[in-house]
Amino acid sequence: MDEEIRRDYNRKPGSEIQGSYRLTKAEAARLAALLESLEIKPTNDNIKKVVRWLITQFDKADPEDIKRLFISEYPRYHTAIVALEKAAMQIADKRRGIGIIKARGALQLDLLRKASEFAVVEDALKRGESTLEQLRHKMCSILYYAALEFLYDRDEAVFNDIVARYAARVGLSAEEALVCAVAKWELRSSMPLGWRQADAESSYQAECEAIESALAYLRRRKFT
Repeated sequence: MDEEIRRDYNRKPGSEIQGSYRLTKAEAARLAALLESLEIKPTNDNIKKVVRWLITQFDKADPEDIKRLFISEYPRYHTAIVALEKAAMQIADKRRGIGIIKARGALQLDLLRKASEFAVVEDALKRGESTLEQLRHKMCSILYYAALEFLYDRDEAVFNDIVARYAARVGLSAEEALVCAVAKWELRSSMPLGWRQADAESSYQAECEAIESALAYLRRRKFT
């Protein structure tokens, strides 16, 4: 019975490598032991992370590579993800009287909508009809919805790819892009309900100023 299939670990649609891998009980036990030896909790989510990353070759992996999945990729953005989630909860509480973020399907639609809006502004920028400030403002919304969608699937590779791709398209590093996103959405979450609708232009300028201020602070801190 050791080779009985216990759990199906599927890669999410949109991942670089499509397909799935089914771990046997013995394989899962070996992988759990490996994670424990690296001082990583062998939870189902952590096992999924490694299996989805390696597909069928986890036995051939360098343990140091596995450690880097947990101590390099995810914690690097952990603070920003938590901050964006907190902002989303505050916004949800003001809008609906309960601090629960949207369902995953709704977040995916929001993410697609913001990506489409970003592309429109990006094209306008190339024609000289928009500004880099406007494009960065749109990027902040993409990273916000990507962070919230991440809370459902915990796919660091997908989230990291989104951050890196959109950061590069606005001339920022991944860290800078996330700092900007957090600044925009923390400001929005701190304002009363209807703030943006009451004065779209001034609220937009306030958010842009928050973005620029956070970016300038981060850059000063790096050189001090």
